[in-house]
Amino acid sequence: LAALYPQEQISRELVEIELNTARPGRPETSIEMTGTEAQVQAAITAFARRLLEDHSDETPVTDLYHKVLREVEEPLVSATLRAVKGNQIKASSVLGLNRNTLRKKIRELDIEVLRGFQ
Repeated sequence: LAALYPQEQISRELVEIELNTARPGRPETSIEMTGTEAQVQAAITAFARRLLEDHSDETPVTDLYHKVLREVEEPLVSATLRAVKGNQIKASSVLGLNRNTLRKKIRELDIEVLRGFQ
């Protein structure tokens, strides 16, 4: 675990998540996203492991990076737009993206943008 996570202390929740994902056939613990980096990393790690485990040597997983990125991008962009009430200029600043790049992502991810929504 020390090699997988950058923080100095590994929480009990992370240990439980890792133990649950390491046992085939056992249901995984639901991860409540509280915004901590460790939980996000654990969720992404678990998702990537599932994708990798679902494939064999005969049918290897391809495009893993983009598959994981697609799962992260939509909720990230949507949550940011909600937080800034649909203001794309503010959202692009919060996300650290160029405004045109954000607009392209909104189209690609088919995200509905309403000004002033919460």
